[in-house]
Amino acid sequence: MRKICVVIGSRANWGRLKAVCKAIDSHPDLQLQLITAASAYDLPIDIEPDARIQCLIDGDDTSAMSLTTGVFLTQISGVLQSLKPDIVLIHGDRYEMLAVAIAAAYNNIPLAHTEGGEMTGTIDQKVRQAISQLADIHFPVTQPAWNNLIDMGCGPRNVHVVGSTALDNLVGIDLSN
Repeated sequence: MRKICVVIGSRANWGRLKAVCKAIDSHPDLQLQLITAASAYDLPIDIEPDARIQCLIDGDDTSAMSLTTGVFLTQISGVLQSLKPDIVLIHGDRYEMLAVAIAAAYNNIPLAHTEGGEMTGTIDQKVRQAISQLADIHFPVTQPAWNNLIDMGCGPRNVHVVGSTALDNLVGIDLSN
């Protein structure tokens, strides 16, 4: 059974990966390993996490972001070593996910990353690009994002345009009203 570890660090991460987690969890050949951390530490979700990591440093400034990243990095590596996933899946460009990407890379665990290749011109873009450089498998939303990942040196065999995973949450909802 292939173990896929999904790390959720914020409500936005959960919104983007909820349907993916449910699909992994219901697949007979896959085992979902879920980690919640930072602002998602005690997020009410309907799948019990395998681990919760308290690492959030209060504050909305860049110092709090960098401190949270450092605290998370010191904790996530041990959790990954304990869970022994076959692959780690993360979403986006938040600073917490940079810690996960670093830990997965140093622990030789393949990293899959959603929404890489987007260009914003902010610190988020730098974090996203750093994560993309550490990732092994990429799931960008758009063809232009795919092009950006290829231009960054990501191998085309490992880059798959999938659209927004958030849209998967709409499956089964009656939108006719």
